[in-house]
This record gives sequence, structure tokens and C-alpha cells, in this order.
Amino acid sequence: LLNRNPQPTRDDVIRSISSNVCRCTGYKKIVEAVEAAAALD
Repeated sequence: LLNRNPQPTRDDVIRSISSNVCRCTGYKKIVEAVEAAAALD
């Protein structure tokens, strides 16, 4: 995702991982980690 879109929105992140991660995990920590990685650039 970050290679294609270095500054994704929260919705972009959720859409990107929705087919790869079990929805029961809630995505919160994963979304926060992607947002933190995007902020480093």
C-alpha cells in the first residue's frame, strides 16, 4: 500500500487489508501501524 500510496487515508488502509486480515481482529493496531509508517516519510 505505501509503495503505491505513501499517504493513505484510514479508509485506504482498511480497504487494503480487508481481504487479508480476519475482521475479528478489529484492525485498529494494524491501521495505526500503517499510519505511523506513512508519517515517517
